[in-house]
Amino acid sequence: MERQVLTKVERLPKEAQKAVQNAYDGIIEKRATQMHLMAELNEALLALGIEAIPFSSFNRWSIKIRNGEVLRPGSRAAANQPQNKRGTLVSPMTLSLFAQTLRSLADDLDPAR
Repeated sequence: MERQVLTKVERLPKEAQKAVQNAYDGIIEKRATQMHLMAELNEALLALGIEAIPFSSFNRWSIKIRNGEVLRPGSRAAANQPQNKRGTLVSPMTLSLFAQTLRSLADDLDPAR
């Protein structure tokens, strides 16, 4: 069984959740460059007395977000997100495509439906 390793951003304490959510939203909305979003996050972390996140960690986290492997921190869906056999998060896009494929296969088996 493959173990999923959390990034430094995912391991930040609860006090940083608002700053992390802001960075997450920025990545999803593509509202600024990755460097700008990381600078904003690190500024907020330093104000909280938390060590800044290196670019490599922020980059890995943003890639996981874009791949649908990470949900918005603090969301209820994040706690209930389906996982595959390896314990990796299954993105909503993947679940949607899977459901669509199943419907298509069912239609092929029984066209009278």
